[in-house]
Amino acid sequence: MIIKYRILAGLILIFSSFLVIGNFYIYQQQRASLIQTYQLVKQSEVNVLSQFAKESLITENYSLVEWFFNRWGKDRPSVVKLSIENKAGFMLGNYQRPFTESKDILTVSTTINLNSEAYKITLVSEFNDVNNILEQLITQLLLTSSLATLLLAVSIWYLFQQFAIYPLETEVQRRINAEKELKVEHQQLKQVNYKLADLASHDHLTGLRNRLNMERDIEQLIQQHKKHHAPYAVLMFDIDWFKKVNDIHGHAVGDFILIEVAKLLMQDVRQDDRVYRAGGEEFVIVLNRISLEDTLYRAEKIRASIENHPFKIKKIAVSKTISGGLYHSSLIKVDKVERVLKLVDDALYESKSKGRNQITNAHILDRVS
Repeated sequence: MIIKYRILAGLILIFSSFLVIGNFYIYQQQRASLIQTYQLVKQSEVNVLSQFAKESLITENYSLVEWFFNRWGKDRPSVVKLSIENKAGFMLGNYQRPFTESKDILTVSTTINLNSEAYKITLVSEFNDVNNILEQLITQLLLTSSLATLLLAVSIWYLFQQFAIYPLETEVQRRINAEKELKVEHQQLKQVNYKLADLASHDHLTGLRNRLNMERDIEQLIQQHKKHHAPYAVLMFDIDWFKKVNDIHGHAVGDFILIEVAKLLMQDVRQDDRVYRAGGEEFVIVLNRISLEDTLYRAEKIRASIENHPFKIKKIAVSKTISGGLYHSSLIKVDKVERVLKLVDDALYESKSKGRNQITNAHILDRVS
């Protein structure tokens, strides 16, 4: 497409240049032709005058010659001088009007030989008619040249637009669009990354945080407790005999129970507390800035709310209980996450060994308090 535009532009430039040069050439040719024609016309006039003068000289009517030459010159505005003189320079007839030498003039002359005497007739005239015709020609050529110049200017403007402005505007617009697309893609990428991060840090079934977040959050609470003595607690439990639910009623019912338990936990914890699904039917609750008494109260409340909740899906109704282990920072000094999880895990299994459906405090098992 660009090559096509360049060929078209080149043809326009050549055509415009040809018009300008051609107009100049035409003017020069027309001017030379007009001057030559004018010179022939004036030479014919001189020949006619010489015939009249010859006849008058034969009759020796010199006054008629002088009168006629004077009259003939006045009747023609282009005539500057009309004279007849003998070989000795004596003027038999002479007409001359004021004249500015800077003007264009044409001098034509002829000689009459009569009775061994020579008479010279001289006609000096301006190019009035020629100039008028040339002015008209110049006007026409100027109009044509103006059109050619306009065409040339339009073609240059068009070329400038096509090869300078338009590509620049196109490139600017392309970059703006590309920048917009990059912003959209960046925003989409952020959303995808956020979703991926959310999927990586949350359980897809219950929507609770997963074990990746749990260990990090417990580590932060341990550090806060070291620096500011902020009390915290960790409750770990799993659903009693959960495997039987899947075996008897199927995994759909099991998933329903897990979702319902997650909802109950979110209702029973405070805004600053965190609930995690640690894996399978195991859940962990991290309680921040809480006293031992309040921890025991909330742990029991959670156990009772699950025990008393009717798990109903379609025509199936199931009752479930939980067994758990509880750790509070005021009872046992711990500086590692693994130690905290080991304590609550041991307490959980203690609850199971004692018959399930209960919460065991980890300090009861600890011998290093």
